[in-house]
Amino acid sequence: MKPIYFSGLNGLRAIAALGVLFTHITQGLYLFGLNPHIFGNAHGGNIAIHRIALYCVSIFFGISGFLITYLLLQEKKIGEINIKKFYMRRILRIWPLYYLYLILSIISLFILKIDFDKQQLFFYIFLMANIPFLLGKAIPFITHYWSLGVEEQFYLFWPNFIKRTKHILLASTALFVVIMLFKLIFYFTASKYAYSSTMYFFIDSSRFQCMLIGAISAILYFDKYKLFISIATHLITQIFSWCIIVLMFVNKYKFSYFISHELMTFVTCMIIISQIEQKNRIINLEHKIFDFFGKISYGIYVIHPLVAIWISKIVVFKSNNVINYIVIYILCISLTVILSYISYEFFEKRFLRIKNKYTTIESKSTM
Repeated sequence: MKPIYFSGLNGLRAIAALGVLFTHITQGLYLFGLNPHIFGNAHGGNIAIHRIALYCVSIFFGISGFLITYLLLQEKKIGEINIKKFYMRRILRIWPLYYLYLILSIISLFILKIDFDKQQLFFYIFLMANIPFLLGKAIPFITHYWSLGVEEQFYLFWPNFIKRTKHILLASTALFVVIMLFKLIFYFTASKYAYSSTMYFFIDSSRFQCMLIGAISAILYFDKYKLFISIATHLITQIFSWCIIVLMFVNKYKFSYFISHELMTFVTCMIIISQIEQKNRIINLEHKIFDFFGKISYGIYVIHPLVAIWISKIVVFKSNNVINYIVIYILCISLTVILSYISYEFFEKRFLRIKNKYTTIESKSTM
């Protein structure tokens, strides 16, 4: 069978990874003696652009939910989903860099004499980093691992769900609706009950509903629902989708935060379909530069906090000169990209070659 390749996916990964990187560098400008509020302030004392990183994670969730579900459906179509091989592929793609960076982060914490709750390490070791994140006990340098925990937990049940469910579209949609109903209930009762507030935060942070949006889009596309594809690739849909992304990125999105991540995932899926079908692409994401950053996007996402903290131990400014900000962004971005490239070429690829032995449906769109 000819390898499956989806145009533009690496471009979306590149946008998401660089968005997270830029946001987190800005949040950490104080480490360099600079003002992290250069783009303004948001509610609660956060920097104005703090949500960009969270929206970019929703883009990642949409891509992951779409691609993994499509490949599982293709595997089911030609035979039977091999659950063991699925998990071997996930392990070989995610775990090597995950645990290497985890070890380096813990070593760095001891070297820099930064105190942290050692009891929380259990959750990071067993891919449950979203729990310390929810409890406000995240370990420095690996706070962002929460999203990797969410993905791995979703895929604990998703392959079996696809394998054993007959009416996948109906069941997936029902699951999405149930999650959103619970989220709605806890959203409106959060101000009255601490339990409701906690549960709302849990559902909003788990983002299973975002993974499901990607999955449902994949099911519709796999089954060639003409109306869905027609709507997704329509020029108006594409203009709307890119406008939403731009508005969110410039912090001008005025709709309820309740649906912001779901909306971001939805427009991501619309863009995915347009890129694949190569119809009404407002921006053609199939480019060598996008492809380069997309391939190393996992590395960019994982290693950037440690890069920033070590640079801050060498470079600290005493003034808020514009040149100083430019220097920090260039240093952090350049070194992160270089190390991510080295990681991909000389570390991750070793495991990717082993991963290919467990591949049932070959895909050039996977990370």
